[in-house]
Amino acid sequence: MSRKLFVGGLPHGVSDESFHAHFAQFGLIVDSVIMVDRATGRPKGFGFVTFADDDAVQRALEGGTSQTMEGKDISIKPADGLGGKSVRVPPPSQVVIRQPTQIMPQLALMPPRAEMPPPMHPPPVISGL
Repeated sequence: MSRKLFVGGLPHGVSDESFHAHFAQFGLIVDSVIMVDRATGRPKGFGFVTFADDDAVQRALEGGTSQTMEGKDISIKPADGLGGKSVRVPPPSQVVIRQPTQIMPQLALMPPRAEMPPPMHPPPVISGL
């Protein structure tokens, strides 16, 4: 399991200190960050917490994926590294390997490299190397 948690729905006025303090109750924190908008410097409403061990992650998730911080409900889930995008990996039985000519039929029309005519002009010569 990932030791990093995604925390969404943060209160607008949350500080780095209060964010860190809220999660320190579950165990030793290696890193915590509140994401901010580069243009305005204001918090984006989500952040990440990385714990030193898996037990701390389990304790943080024991109460479910919803907690209250400074009077606002926040959501917590393991950070998957996908940036919120889900990736579906098909089972091996559904994987189809295609030949390049099935993907791009025009490749089948190209002559093999040995049959291609020589270039019309010689390549440029770079001196001084």
